[in-house]
Amino acid sequence: MKAFFRLFQLTPRRAYLLMALLCWLPTWIIVLSDKQTSESIFLSSALLVLAALCVGMLGAIGGRIAPILGAVWLLFFPAEVASYVLAGEPVSFGLVQATFQTNSGELMELFGLYIVIAAITLLYWFMYYWAFLVWKKRPIVLSAKIRSAIAVAFFLFLGAVAVQMYKLPNKRSTVAFKLDFAVTYTASKLCKVFPIDILYNTGRYISVRREERFYSKQIGDGAFEITSSPITEQMPASEYPIVVFIIGETGNVSHWQLYGYERTTTPLLAQRERMIIFSDVLSTATLTSIAVPMMISRSTPHDFKRWQHEGSLIHLFNKAGFLTAWLGNQASNFAIVRASSNKVDYYFNTGKDVENLVSYDTVMLAPLDDYLTSVVERKQPACIVMHTMGSHFRYDARYPIEFECFTPTTRSYKTTNSVLHPSNHKALINSYDNSILYTDFFLNEVAKRIDELDRPALFLYAPDHGEGLGEIDPRALLHGSEHPLRDELQIPLIIVYNKAYERLNAPLIRTLQEKRNTPISIVDIPPLLVRLSGIASPDFPISVADTTYRPRKRYYLSPNLKVRSADDTLH
Repeated sequence: MKAFFRLFQLTPRRAYLLMALLCWLPTWIIVLSDKQTSESIFLSSALLVLAALCVGMLGAIGGRIAPILGAVWLLFFPAEVASYVLAGEPVSFGLVQATFQTNSGELMELFGLYIVIAAITLLYWFMYYWAFLVWKKRPIVLSAKIRSAIAVAFFLFLGAVAVQMYKLPNKRSTVAFKLDFAVTYTASKLCKVFPIDILYNTGRYISVRREERFYSKQIGDGAFEITSSPITEQMPASEYPIVVFIIGETGNVSHWQLYGYERTTTPLLAQRERMIIFSDVLSTATLTSIAVPMMISRSTPHDFKRWQHEGSLIHLFNKAGFLTAWLGNQASNFAIVRASSNKVDYYFNTGKDVENLVSYDTVMLAPLDDYLTSVVERKQPACIVMHTMGSHFRYDARYPIEFECFTPTTRSYKTTNSVLHPSNHKALINSYDNSILYTDFFLNEVAKRIDELDRPALFLYAPDHGEGLGEIDPRALLHGSEHPLRDELQIPLIIVYNKAYERLNAPLIRTLQEKRNTPISIVDIPPLLVRLSGIASPDFPISVADTTYRPRKRYYLSPNLKVRSADDTLH
């Protein structure tokens, strides 16, 4: 019996191991609450091994002060527990942002949960302090041989991950892009380990806020001029337009039924009458961070930083007397978005990264309903930007199971390598097509809301870029290529309008119908939105909605910020 109880006596060596264990266990919270990780034994094991190696590095680097470093490590434990208890997910940028922006009233509503969090934290800290006191009686440290072995294992593990990630991008990508992807992806996995996840996301938030303040000060109210608008023309409030710009994500036009795809991927939109479908549209980038600024400002591949002193469409619409709103289902932590978001009347963002595995765009419908009601009540024109998650990889994460029309899919595959393996190409296509089917449902829901309005209203939808699905070249998958094929740049662009808009803008709609086969790119979207809104500005003198518009040579800005011909990718 005594021998049994001696097993539970805390010796300095066991105390040292207990402190290491307590530093490692919080990563289990991340594993359990992160859907992508928890559903894969491989990913879960890899993250836990990486966490163990990180804890081991405390001992390898710290020596005799390793337990003190561990105590500092665990100062962040309450944040991880709070994230799990309050949100059921790991610490993320969106959660950090929400924490800093939560008011005192919302905090008091969760007072009971904070007591639970405090109790768990104090118990955890007490266990660590107890182990520390036992260890301090006869301090032990890791031998030089063990410390060296841990360091070697740590860097070998990261190197192995980086090598695997280097092989993952499109095989036509440049070495520089593959290296950047491998380093970025490996770092992202390291940033999932406690407490690096908290430090990383807090650092991101501080950086974004600093950038937001810098550009907000530099841009001010924007440098746009307004010649006339629905308000200056003294239109009746019943004729004030409501314009919704929906920024899609990763839209391969060849998989849209509206564009001739043999599968029924857009059955709801196909039934609509008041709709204009542009047949020849190219993106000007293969990355969201580069494409979005050119979709909401006068930036172009040749003058990408133009928005930094002019501002975005939000600034222009504000000057024209429009109410403005930004609704987002992805983090959208781009400088132009952050500099614009503090200028809108209403801001909603789920804060979800593209890696999130539960992220459906219909989450934006409720805030859209609320804002449309507010706009109607306030009797003002409005511009609403909606940034969707669309069809971003992984495709199965973009639609609920009831939209799994095309099977088999890649939903059950746990790793990126297995999803993209050539033997699973059919399942990959099915998953992508299901995501388009869900986009069709989402867009139709927005269209129904527009139809119900008595005031003139419309939405313009266009994704930021296309997606390689291995159909032109088996090696060309996903997006972000330095030298893309046409499926990464060809995108859909549709305009849906209601009866009131049609009645008041018949000549404009006729011109758009006549111009629907005109070659355009996403840099033509801002002037088109200005024209559709009834705003006149010398900064946007002509758009594809004007009879005098003539096609221009189209370019794209590569991930390495090189300007190249987009038209050449079509041949």
